[in-house]
Amino acid sequence: STLRVYNSRRFSYRAAFNQDAWQCRSQGSWLLGGYALYYRLKADSSLVPTALARQFDAQAALRKGDFGDIGPMGGYAYTFVLKQRWFATASFAVGAGLSVQHTLKDPPPEVAAAGSSTTWGPGWHLQMRGAIGYNSQRDQVSLSFNEERVSYLMTDQSLFRWHVGNIRFNVVHRFSERLPWFDRGFRWLKKKTPDMLKTVDA
Repeated sequence: STLRVYNSRRFSYRAAFNQDAWQCRSQGSWLLGGYALYYRLKADSSLVPTALARQFDAQAALRKGDFGDIGPMGGYAYTFVLKQRWFATASFAVGAGLSVQHTLKDPPPEVAAAGSSTTWGPGWHLQMRGAIGYNSQRDQVSLSFNEERVSYLMTDQSLFRWHVGNIRFNVVHRFSERLPWFDRGFRWLKKKTPDMLKTVDA
């Protein structure tokens, strides 16, 4: 997924999640972009053991699946800053689009062959981010999380969902020493992608 930060001159994602910038004032931004996804699972039998199958919905009988979806996504992000040092950032984006799924399910005991199907339908994408901590020109201490959730509506009107994310505790010090070879490489990269590498001073 990719999102454009419309207020990039005053709002910085990097200050909260990359620790290479310092946002000194409260500010927010609308986000607009899109997502494209391919996800595959494969097992030698259904995703849950036979002995536990009755405790799960019918879609747990999946043995193999190929899932793809694409669509637009939009949202909003805001950073609240207290005394230029303490900050709290929250971001939420949601998208909806077209999905396709090809699945292979283990058959019931009375059926000999496994059943496969291909389905087109709607899919949903949800992205949530948050961070809280202390930031300054040289140091940062923060706790952040990032999570993405994906859902598909399948043929029998059941939902197949999965999500991925992380939680990070960061202790950062920005050194003043410079590495000439790194600076040359960074200047070359900045010329190629000037808008992606902007940081916020205030």
